[in-house]
Amino acid sequence: MDSLNQLIQQFVQQKKLRTIKQNQFVGKLHEDMFAILNTAEYEVVRTGHGHDFKIRTRFDPKTGKPGKWIYIEVKSSPTAPLSRLQKKKKPEVVRGGVLWGQT
Repeated sequence: MDSLNQLIQQFVQQKKLRTIKQNQFVGKLHEDMFAILNTAEYEVVRTGHGHDFKIRTRFDPKTGKPGKWIYIEVKSSPTAPLSRLQKKKKPEVVRGGVLWGQT
């Protein structure tokens, strides 16, 4: 019976690890897509500490200068939680989409 419980625990642990790896892959894919699809209109810089990117408009027509930096956290899922650091930094959050300014 112990060996059966150990097998079940191993299976559950492996399943959790696969889920984590899959989530990491999908999250990275969304981040890459965000960067690629927004570079035409915005200056996009990867930050990676408390948020994924900082972006600004390339040119503000009112001032003739680049726009103000906005910090962005990209989440591939509408239910993905923010980390403690992300909550502290309070970036703008893009959930489930990859274009800035679209809901």
